[in-house]
Amino acid sequence: PSTISVMDFRDSRLSGFGHLISNILSRNTTLTTFNLSNCKLTTQDANQIFETLNTNTTLKTLIFSYNALTEQGGERVKGMLRKNTTLT
Repeated sequence: PSTISVMDFRDSRLSGFGHLISNILSRNTTLTTFNLSNCKLTTQDANQIFETLNTNTTLKTLIFSYNALTEQGGERVKGMLRKNTTLT
């Protein structure tokens, strides 16, 4: 079993990989910090990731700054944070 608690993908080009990131988070039982800043993630990627985070209770810190979110993506962030009470 994996015991990774921190993943740092900052400055990676992950546009189009929201479904894979979502898959990682859906299986997560140890990851507490995930840095996805400046990864060129789109609103579509964010929608996939945030859908999973609605029910994830392990992740405590998500760094998602400097990505290509639209206003709709920002609204999605707010909605996810209302449901996910473990993220700080």
